[in-house]
Amino acid sequence: MFRVANWVKNFENSKTKELKRLDWVPVPNKMEGAGYTELVDHPNGAAHLGAWLAILEIASRQTVRGNLPESSTGTAKALARISRLPVSIFEEVLPRLAAIGWVEQLTQENQQPDEIRQIPTDDAENPPLKGKGKGKGNGTEGEKDIASLASQAPPSDRPALALVPAKENSEKGARLTIEVLPDEWAEFALTSCGFDRAKAERVFAEFRDYWVALPGSKGRKSNWLATWRNRCRALSPARDGPKQFVDRNQRRREEAVQIAGLFRNLDDTTTRSM
Repeated sequence: MFRVANWVKNFENSKTKELKRLDWVPVPNKMEGAGYTELVDHPNGAAHLGAWLAILEIASRQTVRGNLPESSTGTAKALARISRLPVSIFEEVLPRLAAIGWVEQLTQENQQPDEIRQIPTDDAENPPLKGKGKGKGNGTEGEKDIASLASQAPPSDRPALALVPAKENSEKGARLTIEVLPDEWAEFALTSCGFDRAKAERVFAEFRDYWVALPGSKGRKSNWLATWRNRCRALSPARDGPKQFVDRNQRRREEAVQIAGLFRNLDDTTTRSM
């Protein structure tokens, strides 16, 4: 089995360590490091960078975060199947990542008992893949290349992972998973807030996009129907009754007319007195 080296140090933070399942992964944006420049300094450097990002996304969704998926057909084919990217890209980039020190083979010596585990996803892509390989042994030639390249670097160059035990999830509520406006929600918007069907659908689309994009506990609610009702009330045209809008320019014009009338009356009075 292989894993991303220094996963917890480089791709976890205080927020992700509290989550039992990752829907996103923090990635360092440092582009002047030796590893990044070595990775992209290749005729297929852009493709290799894209494959590396796909590897990070896949590793973040494994039962033990940071591990790469297992398969008797080879790690490269497992990654290609999950990401829908060409297997040739992974066969080419995996040995390079091992040489850089970004991917390493998981052994009894460097395996830690307190690894960050997460709830398995519902996807059929993340569990270990099963299949029959054509080669002999426990892996393909690409995996053997990774193992040999990873073993070349001294152990001191790749410090052991400072893994943190997973914490109990203390977040309350649940995230919004509804994809289509429910009939009960639509009925409230139409009957209590004066929406038509089109407006209700539009408000629901904005409502869902807003809450789905919020990370962590901010995107959790104990009662989504009540949250929807509050949003509809806030957008209801009858919330505060009809509003009176004041045209400031019109008011200024009326004041100017009044002042002009006062001056005309004053002129008329002065003329008659003379």
